[in-house]
Amino acid sequence: MEESKLSAECRSEVRKLANKLWDKELESELLELRKLLESMERREISATQVAESIHEFHDGIYRKLIEINQTHEPVLLLGRAIVKGLAREEEIPQEARPLVKKAIIFYRTKTSSFDKRSSAIDEP
Repeated sequence: MEESKLSAECRSEVRKLANKLWDKELESELLELRKLLESMERREISATQVAESIHEFHDGIYRKLIEINQTHEPVLLLGRAIVKGLAREEEIPQEARPLVKKAIIFYRTKTSSFDKRSSAIDEP
């Protein structure tokens, strides 16, 4: 992407927002684990099932999110977050919006036949 064309201040804002949205997405995924813990407390599932789910989370979703966060430019991450419903276009710094809109188009085109939680949205 053409992120280098953004002012230093805007790039900094974009990085901060991308980090905030990374945390928001991770929190959303972790809340699913919380539901499992609550089910265990109610004796609906076993501790073993929860432990297995935590292991699957760590080796699956968590690693995928880490990979995405480390390999995608922040502008691309913002476009992905908007398509996934984690952010709104209005949250994006004005200067970065044209670049983020390109990322949004990319992700919307790529995922048009997929569910928003599909892993297809995670490939650049």
